[in-house]
Amino acid sequence: MVEAVQTGRLHADQIGATLERIWRAKQRVAYPLPGATTSFPHAWEHIPAPALAIEALAQPASLHLVSTTLKHSMVTQGQLEPAQANHPGHNLVIVDDVLACPGLDQRSPALTLPTRYFYDLKLIDHRGCQQWPHTESLKPTLVQILIRGNPFRGSAMVSSLFTSWVEALLAAGLLRGLVIYGSPYVLQVWRDRIAGEIPYGFTYGQMHTAQTLVLAGLGLAAEAAEATPVFTD
Repeated sequence: MVEAVQTGRLHADQIGATLERIWRAKQRVAYPLPGATTSFPHAWEHIPAPALAIEALAQPASLHLVSTTLKHSMVTQGQLEPAQANHPGHNLVIVDDVLACPGLDQRSPALTLPTRYFYDLKLIDHRGCQQWPHTESLKPTLVQILIRGNPFRGSAMVSSLFTSWVEALLAAGLLRGLVIYGSPYVLQVWRDRIAGEIPYGFTYGQMHTAQTLVLAGLGLAAEAAEATPVFTD
């Protein structure tokens, strides 16, 4: 955007007008804000972003657009083989902070779908839930990482924790699949190393829909998961 403004392809006034349109669109689907007013020209500069009524935004056409965009922008290669019921594998999910990862909750497909294919959840982060690989305890493993990229840091975004796990699993011949949510730069680092051998998937999204679509592209279909009875209390 900076380059576009500098070269004259985009004008700063256009950006301001776009911000105001977004603000006014949010106001139309927002819960009322006490004391809020739109009587002055650039209200979005003075009033905090409103609390959105998400149910008003999640219209069928919008959901279809999100799903279509995710489908066309994601990348998958190969099919992930299910683990064995009597010898389950690991679904290793790596995040920066398990307490601050909006893409994960108890119903997240990244957590629930692999379980139906006999990959037991192992959730780790770079903070209090950090855990390093030990050769003697490795199992057939699907590795999933939720990370946001930075074009100025490139491969520096790939943590030593993630690298240690993937390298240990590759060396042991136990890496069954790799899924990257969010950062195309992490994909660039690892794609050449696993291409043609290990199933992998990438999606820019980290929400439930993105998780469902990319895992389905690797053979972990949501329909199969839903058909399996689950006990809950």
